Amino acid sequence: MLIILILAISFSEFPYLSLMEKHVFVEFDSQFIPGLDIFTGALPYIVSYNNEESLSFYLKLYAMFYMLPQELNFYIKFSKNPEFGYIDEYSKTTLFRQIYFGTDEFKDYFAGISSKINNMNFGVKIYNTGKISACYGVNFKPLSVGFYYDDGMNLNVDYRFKDFYTLNFKYSKNKFYFGFGISWFNTNFFDLDKNGAEYFAHRGQLNKYPENSKVAFVNTLKNDKYIGIETDINEIEDGEYVVTHDPFMFRFIGNVRMISSYMISELKKIDLSQYFHYPMPIHLMELKDIAPFFKDSKKILIMEVKSCGNSEKDVTKFLDYVNKYFPSNINIWFSSLDPFWVKEIKKLNTRKNSKVLYVYPFLMVSQSDYIYPLLDSEFKGIINSVNPDGIIWFKPKTDLFYQIRGLSKKYKIDMLYWDFADEIYYYNYKNNQQN
Repeated sequence: MLIILILAISFSEFPYLSLMEKHVFVEFDSQFIPGLDIFTGALPYIVSYNNEESLSFYLKLYAMFYMLPQELNFYIKFSKNPEFGYIDEYSKTTLFRQIYFGTDEFKDYFAGISSKINNMNFGVKIYNTGKISACYGVNFKPLSVGFYYDDGMNLNVDYRFKDFYTLNFKYSKNKFYFGFGISWFNTNFFDLDKNGAEYFAHRGQLNKYPENSKVAFVNTLKNDKYIGIETDINEIEDGEYVVTHDPFMFRFIGNVRMISSYMISELKKIDLSQYFHYPMPIHLMELKDIAPFFKDSKKILIMEVKSCGNSEKDVTKFLDYVNKYFPSNINIWFSSLDPFWVKEIKKLNTRKNSKVLYVYPFLMVSQSDYIYPLLDSEFKGIINSVNPDGIIWFKPKTDLFYQIRGLSKKYKIDMLYWDFADEIYYYNYKNNQQN
């Protein structure tokens, strides 16, 4: 049964296989009855056909919460046996990799949950009738082995070779299955080429330290792995600038009040240590207070401008503030999602060795899995209209990554991309230092 073999491996029953962005898979059971899966894109954009369910289609529902370090991914399966759930496509270790609900071929309702610890995966599914199935799998690369209990013990073995071919053997409910697949762009979601990349600490290594905090800056500046730190800037009610990513305080203290409505005296009284599970008090910092950390450092500080106004006067005020509190020997780069800020900083910035980066919103909005057909024209449009020194891409998937890198080389513009929460990868193509 093909839907169990591949889709359930990646989803409900067997969460231990690496996600394969595109592939065609053919399977035969012990009676030589064939089945077919066509993975049209990264999970869960999938079309499948097999004898038991005929045609199945998985649709991904994307929801990104601005205050969270990563988005939430939901999916719906349309078939005779519908299913709905949440799946974490990215984390190496997560308690809730997948939570899902649906019905099986006997119209029995079920709910399931799975977890992941590095290369080990395990999960349980509970049916309305009281039946329970469970699974455990381990991925040794290129060999994946899984066991699951469902009306008896079952086995699945999946072997990948030359990165393009998949062989599968399965024993399920007293039947043997054998399958063969061909894949392309099938690298794991974040298994991108790091050759030539340099590293920035995103919000000061937010998975290791309280993000954008003093402890994050001080400790990350000691880490030779990073050439710099990325941080976020918001303007508040009294005209001061604070170092924080979110536009409001909900994530930290449960208050939906906008960060821009606070006075600095109020913010300095709010202890965020409970949110970060940190043993010492943590407070939002004023932008000027992080300048001493970089005083004797050669590392780069990327300031991403969030909500700081929308006029040339606001840009001038911000740059004057930066120049006042950050000596010229501190290497500062600027970035923003707002093309207006990118263009105005490019025009008004007088700091030497500074760069201005555009955070491209396309992937953050659509999280596209496919080869974006207008990427070349979009790239040229950004260069012509915004003219940044580099572009920060939001989690480009494998196929898009290589397109973006090729275009960055072609147009000699820096490429940066946000991967896991800790790091931003930087490729210096602007100064033609990389081939």
